[in-house]
Amino acid sequence: MKYIRTTLAVIGAFSIALGIVGAIYWQPIVRCVGLGLSTSKAIDIRYKVLQADKVEILLLQDDWQKPATNGLYIAPYERFFAINDSRTVDGTQAEKISSLWSQQVFDPMIQALCHDPAYGLRFMKDDTLLWETSICFKCNNFTLECGPHPNLTTFMGFDSRTEEAKQLLSMLKEILPLKKTANMRLQEDSRSGSP
Repeated sequence: MKYIRTTLAVIGAFSIALGIVGAIYWQPIVRCVGLGLSTSKAIDIRYKVLQADKVEILLLQDDWQKPATNGLYIAPYERFFAINDSRTVDGTQAEKISSLWSQQVFDPMIQALCHDPAYGLRFMKDDTLLWETSICFKCNNFTLECGPHPNLTTFMGFDSRTEEAKQLLSMLKEILPLKKTANMRLQEDSRSGSP
């Protein structure tokens, strides 16, 4: 009987300690567990976007001093990035963007520890949203929902040095050119020739 009480006390203490750690560090735990989940989700998205018949391209801007109250929600930052301009493409252009996105090289380990996106993309089929994301070519990452709730969104890395990434950035700039108000770091990089 003493053995059972001791075992139950140890299990109880362990459960309490685990609960305290979980309460304090729940966000990093979710993101760490989500790395495996986010990689498989990114692969799923690769095929999902190929169904799109329209793509809405968003020109994003962030202002830390004056945060936007609507726009594209960036869940890991828990705030909106303003949409300064947008263009919706269909037909060949939508197919090309979807194809280029599906050819990206996804890897959570090649991204920077920031996210300052100039562009957002909304992939649609029959006017129904399939998937949306914000993309930072400078930080080599994009937003990706890992679960059923928007707060389970993380950043996933992609290799912006590949030919497909360079073609995607070029196409986005051609359809919706960057403005001085949008992502200055990407503009500076585009002048020097690197995405």
